[in-house]
Amino acid sequence: MEAVAATLSREDYESAKRLLVEHAARRNDIAACWQYGEVSQPGVSDLDVIVVVKDTAGPEAAAHLRKDALPELVRTAMAHANVIVVPESHAQGVFYWDDLCVSDMATGRNVAPPTLDPRARQLAMLVDWTFERTYRILRMRQTGFRNPQLALGMLKSYGYCVENFKALAPDWDGAGYSLLRADLFDLRCTWLSLDAPEQQRRIESLIDRTCAYAQGAVGDLHAFIDSCGAYPRWERPDGDFDFVFPDGMVLRFVDRLPAELPQVDGRPVIPLPKRLLYHFAVYLRPEAPLSHRLRSSFRPPPDGLLGDQGFSGAYAEFLTQRMVHCNYWFDFLKRAGFNYGLFKYGWYLNA
Repeated sequence: MEAVAATLSREDYESAKRLLVEHAARRNDIAACWQYGEVSQPGVSDLDVIVVVKDTAGPEAAAHLRKDALPELVRTAMAHANVIVVPESHAQGVFYWDDLCVSDMATGRNVAPPTLDPRARQLAMLVDWTFERTYRILRMRQTGFRNPQLALGMLKSYGYCVENFKALAPDWDGAGYSLLRADLFDLRCTWLSLDAPEQQRRIESLIDRTCAYAQGAVGDLHAFIDSCGAYPRWERPDGDFDFVFPDGMVLRFVDRLPAELPQVDGRPVIPLPKRLLYHFAVYLRPEAPLSHRLRSSFRPPPDGLLGDQGFSGAYAEFLTQRMVHCNYWFDFLKRAGFNYGLFKYGWYLNA
């Protein structure tokens, strides 16, 4: 297990933000540097960065903003986090994908989000983040981890998914998570005071307990999605579909939740309710390069999904707008010479 590279104070994070703003100011095609999230535990938290660039930016900006080209303190404060890059014309698209608290690093002022339907965003986040984070947690337990800061961050990220689920389904008791959340908070707060063996023991125990919880919660997710009324029942008599990501993650759309999570090549397969094919079909339909890449990840090929019009209304339109932004980001980053920085579906940028 790797140790955290350096112990940072809150002032170090502020200095890192100033250095990043100064670095960005050397170019006139960089519009702003945003921070999203918070530094809740200095020395453990990472600095999450979104850089807003002009739509005219090109390969020189891409080289300037690469993580290894940033000042050393910025890289240290970011830790395992990636530089997210969004073009100015679609910068507000990040608020469609996540309920972010964003501030401008140069001014310290909050960036005002667009007015969106909060429940639509919560529901879309439930689908697009929670199943993926469940896989990450289970896979981390399988393979172990070298970077404890990354592991702590992944546990915290899964916790955000649980909190989002609880906000959507207030009657869901989420039995057991309050204790996990308290133990994770305590571990993050005391992490730097623990010796390496104790760090290892406590984080492994927390990962084991979170994995057990996450596997049980999959059934609750299925029950909620099947009853929430957002997605019609999938009536077509076809078999299971697999959504196979470039890194090997598999999401499987099933008629019935299996008693145990299946595996492919030793990796856990995360089952999704079959009706969520309506959700992902919205992402597959646009004639755009990223949507085409997502199509190529479906097994069998999703040709029958592309013309299905059984899902419409305000929520379907919200999902459409999410993918409008994501497709634009992807096209821009490829065109401008960035091989990093995609806010969602980043695996496909270099696939």
